[in-house]
Amino acid sequence: MASAAPIPLFVNRAAELASFDRIIAGLSTGLRQRVTLLGLRRIGKSLLLDEVQRLHPHLAIARLDVDAIAATPDDFARPVVAETLSGAVRTRGDRHFVGETDEALRAAVELLVPTVAPALDDLLAGLAASAYGRLLNGVFRFPGWCPRCSVSPCW
Repeated sequence: MASAAPIPLFVNRAAELASFDRIIAGLSTGLRQRVTLLGLRRIGKSLLLDEVQRLHPHLAIARLDVDAIAATPDDFARPVVAETLSGAVRTRGDRHFVGETDEALRAAVELLVPTVAPALDDLLAGLAASAYGRLLNGVFRFPGWCPRCSVSPCW
């Protein structure tokens, strides 16, 4: 008896891909958006991001398992910034590891775009001061917003 053809894992996502395409098209006009995919386990969030990355290999796509990292604002901020920088490094074809320490984050910024250093310094100051409102506000805008740069986004 012949085995049945495998069922494709990535199906019926045209609407989601079109939404990503609109968001990506906005990047060329300076419109920057953060996208969050939330949903139950095993419904295809990672497959969707894999397909977006395959279609747009030049994009820096950061992925975080929020359940695993979000016990405190500090636990959330460092992985978000590190993964954002890692995504930017990957777009250059580099597999350089970006750690979550202050020194590792600064080294990654220097490797990529040193003008982002003031934004990173502001985030790290928010961590040190436990200024969590300021910290989370900065994390969600990092690296496109820099409090001390005249250019926005500076990345």
